[in-house]
Amino acid sequence: MTASSACTAVSDDHNACVPSPAPRRFDVYGRFIIEVARTGNRWTVYYVGEGVKRPAHDIQLPPEADEPSLADHLDILLHEYGAPGRSIRQIST
Repeated sequence: MTASSACTAVSDDHNACVPSPAPRRFDVYGRFIIEVARTGNRWTVYYVGEGVKRPAHDIQLPPEADEPSLADHLDILLHEYGAPGRSIRQIST
């Protein structure tokens, strides 16, 4: 395991860890960018700016959410920022 990887959980054989998924970035209705990272058994959300990340304590994703459903969960939590023709979309990091 490299210094930059982290374990999300211990695998069934108890000898190896399951690596955390890579952080995902999302454009929130064209208003701001957030990054979502798995930290242990929970999701941590950050606001992303010009070379700066800061914790987004006001955005709490359910720990049981899986990666493919993150945009849907964010849409439920942040729909007040939405506008016709805009959506939450994953962007490359």
